[in-house]
Amino acid sequence: MGKAYLKSIVVILGVFVLSLTTFAQRSYRVPSEMPIEKKVEKAFPGFFGTEFSFPQLLSAKFYPIGFSRDGKFAYAYEPVDEACGCYFANIVIQDLKTDKTLWELDFDQGELMDGKGEMLPIDTLPKVWKYKSKLINSKLREHKIVAGNLSMVRADFDHARRSFAVSLDIERGTDDVDISRITKATVSLTASGIGSKVVFSSSYDKVLFINPLDASVLGAVKSPYEDRIAILLIEVRRGYEGPPHITQIKIIGADLKSGFVP
Repeated sequence: MGKAYLKSIVVILGVFVLSLTTFAQRSYRVPSEMPIEKKVEKAFPGFFGTEFSFPQLLSAKFYPIGFSRDGKFAYAYEPVDEACGCYFANIVIQDLKTDKTLWELDFDQGELMDGKGEMLPIDTLPKVWKYKSKLINSKLREHKIVAGNLSMVRADFDHARRSFAVSLDIERGTDDVDISRITKATVSLTASGIGSKVVFSSSYDKVLFINPLDASVLGAVKSPYEDRIAILLIEVRRGYEGPPHITQIKIIGADLKSGFVP
């Protein structure tokens, strides 16, 4: 009886440990922030300086989640709150082969009110993650995202015995109030010994007043499973009432092996 009892206890413990392991694999932790504010300041020095009495540019926050083994990238970002007094967060799964957004959670605290007309206190990414945990985990599992500790490489980096460089070319126009704005942006990737290729090209709106004031490539995040990167393109957009202006994050996928032209 004693041996049978111990054996049953061992089996129960084994099932319990297996269940915990399975739960851990199926539940994703809140991602850690990848700080980009200093890089933004370095990329756009004209918006910073002691001559300004208040910040001229506010940066969105970026939280990489992980990659799949078939070219998908999951990340979160917190847009700048300009005049709402609300918390905003977006969680995105993007196909880096096509740059198509496969799924996105667009969270706006201002849309959540209690019976007294006050916003619910869901004002951080961990709180959003808990509030929408079932949906977030379901989508990350559906797209086979593997979470991990990721880091950013510079726009020029080495990989597989080659040197790579991401470059940005922009064309400008002047709006009705004589402010310079971007009319077209082209991001290219060059690989030593292979050639180069365009990985992103966009012609912005003909109404120049809503176009970006500036843009810059901050760097890239490498996939640990493929020869592929997620490029961070930062656009400077006019603030709600002028300065401070805000940044928007655009992710561009790039294959490191094919498509290059000598």
